[in-house]
Amino acid sequence: LDDLYGGTSSYFRQVATPGMGIDFTFMNLDDIAKVEAAITPKTRMVWLESPSNPLLKTTDIRKITAMAKRRGLIVVVDSTFMSPYLQH
Repeated sequence: LDDLYGGTSSYFRQVATPGMGIDFTFMNLDDIAKVEAAITPKTRMVWLESPSNPLLKTTDIRKITAMAKRRGLIVVVDSTFMSPYLQH
């Protein structure tokens, strides 16, 4: 994965994974079919950055949210650089 805030990546990889028994899949969210295919019975949440840091890529929040809602998942959006209200 080429575009995730370093602090977020470090937290997930070094704190949450070993300390809390939580598994993460890091992936590009541009292809909704690939995102949906990555969901397992253990999946509970989709976390995304939009726009991303540092490359400022945007993710279609509505598409991800609609897919997640169909699956009963929660969606968390880290939108440090722009309000989700102004994004798709």
